[in-house]
Amino acid sequence: MSELHSSLLYDAATNSLASEASGDNCWTKMATASFGFTDSKEFAKELKAIEKLIKTEYKLKSMPNPWRSAKSVVLGAMQHLIQLTDSNGEVLGKSTIQTKIKLAKEVLDVDGLQRCISACSSIRKYLLTLTPADKESLKLHVEEIYKLC
Repeated sequence: MSELHSSLLYDAATNSLASEASGDNCWTKMATASFGFTDSKEFAKELKAIEKLIKTEYKLKSMPNPWRSAKSVVLGAMQHLIQLTDSNGEVLGKSTIQTKIKLAKEVLDVDGLQRCISACSSIRKYLLTLTPADKESLKLHVEEIYKLC
C-alpha cells in the first residue's frame, strides 16, 4: 500500500465519498492531517496528490462537497494563521473556523497591509534625507494631522 493510501487525507477523501453525512468526519481528518504542515502551499500540494489518486481510483470528475468544503476552510485557516483546535487540542467545528476566517478577512486586509508596509518603507527612506529642521517641521505637521483624525 502506498503512503498516500495510508494517510489521513486519503481517509478523509474516501469518507467524503461515502455520504454527505460523513462531512464532519472528513473535516476532522483533514484538519488533523494539516497539523503536520506549516505551509499552506505544501498542504495544498498534498491535497492535490490525494485528489488525483481518488479521482483516478473512483473515476470522478470532481471531489465530493464535504471534501471541497473542508479543503477550502482548512487552507483558508492556514493562510490566516487561524488555529484549528481549542485549548484542549480538540478540532474546532468547521463553522467556527469559517467565522474566524471571515473576521480575519475583515480585520486584516492583506492588500491594504502590504500597501501600508510599502508606504512605511518609503517614508523611512525619505526621513533619512531630512535635516533636523525639516524633521521638526514634519513632526508638527503630523501632529496636526493626528489631531484631525
